[in-house]
Amino acid sequence: MRQPMVSLVLLCLLASPFLLPAQAEVSLAREQSPASRPLVYTNASESLFTSEKGLDGKAWKGLRLASDLPKPVSAQAPETSSADLTPPLLDGLPVAVRYGKHAFQFRTHDNLFSLAIQNRIQFRYANPFDGDPRSLRDLSRDQSSFMIRRARTKLNGHAYWSWLKYAMQYDWKDPILRDLNLTVDKYAWLKLWVGRGKVQYNDERVTSSGRQQFVNRSIVNDLFTVDRQEGVQLSGHLFPGTWHDLSYAAGVFTGLGVG
Repeated sequence: MRQPMVSLVLLCLLASPFLLPAQAEVSLAREQSPASRPLVYTNASESLFTSEKGLDGKAWKGLRLASDLPKPVSAQAPETSSADLTPPLLDGLPVAVRYGKHAFQFRTHDNLFSLAIQNRIQFRYANPFDGDPRSLRDLSRDQSSFMIRRARTKLNGHAYWSWLKYAMQYDWKDPILRDLNLTVDKYAWLKLWVGRGKVQYNDERVTSSGRQQFVNRSIVNDLFTVDRQEGVQLSGHLFPGTWHDLSYAAGVFTGLGVG
């Protein structure tokens, strides 16, 4: 009676290589939807390949060990609320970091604080001369020059509320603190500005030099500008979208231009 049992064991061992591929192609249960595809074992070495999302919602690429597979999620599992979604951590701090609008931006997960850091350097080579010509004799000058026209660091963001904004700009070339102000920007019709910065008086002067259409501002800009000032300013936008659309600005300043 022992010989048939030994033969049966040998027959199972010989047939096992042909049975393993069939056993390896086992589909895992997933939620039935038109966009879903089953995850399939590719061989008997307990590896898994898929280009779709895993059962935990994470994108899997390439081969993964079966021991690394997530546990199947029940169809009755509660949905993740938006409050549970936190940005990636930076050095253990819950601060989201990205690069946008020509600046490095930092923001806390509760959106109470934000900070944007921007550096700007402007080189200028002039030939045959630099500076604004004031007379016909100035046009005959022949004196080329090279200089670092601007080298500035700018910080801006909000604190506690999105409408409580701050700004600071430092010029490393002169050097001088050009801007340091706080703005309450809660209503479109009323904005309170306190500190040091450009006064809403001359559009050409208020527009940043990095956004000018020409290399430098016009000659008349020096005659019709009050430059940067220290003081308090109110501004706003009234009746938007109507024929009497109106913007206004009024302030009190020390009268000492900063540049």
